[in-house]
Amino acid sequence: MASKSVPAVPIERLARLTPGQRVCLRLVHQRLTSKDIAREIGISPHTVDQRLRQAIEILGVSSRVEAARAFAAAEADGYQSLIYQAPYIAEDADPAPALSPDIGDRWREANAVHEMQAPYLAFASSQPARFIAPLPVRRGERNDLTIMQRLGWTIAVAVGTALSAGIFLSGIEALGTIATAAKRALS
Repeated sequence: MASKSVPAVPIERLARLTPGQRVCLRLVHQRLTSKDIAREIGISPHTVDQRLRQAIEILGVSSRVEAARAFAAAEADGYQSLIYQAPYIAEDADPAPALSPDIGDRWREANAVHEMQAPYLAFASSQPARFIAPLPVRRGERNDLTIMQRLGWTIAVAVGTALSAGIFLSGIEALGTIATAAKRALS
């Protein structure tokens, strides 16, 4: 298998990339689609495609994959990666409030622990839910049901519909029976 060459891009062109374009290129390099990138960073797929088109134009390459490879190669030149370390650092959480002199040592220690845990809290919020409902909860959330889960939900909806229709019809029949009995009693 022939190795794919990475186009060399001048540093001046790399410096013209916006932070949003850089994030999109990193995620393209991780083989994510525009929809996945949009979901990951909370923007529309159209915006992702627009950022990537602009990055392709700035870098002077012909595709988003080439742009991502060139950007990753340029980042790797100035970055010495460790075995399990990602080539970029997650954004920090909100900065800690300024401490007034009258606050005790316990508050300072608790605040310091909170600051140290901030990068980990960002990853903890991205854990998937155990119960997967087939309804979209938030805009742009992907429905990742398996075929068996889809089949199960389809059967559950069909059974629920049949039961509720049966209950409705038996209620109407009971009302009809009561109305007939009331007419006979009045006659």
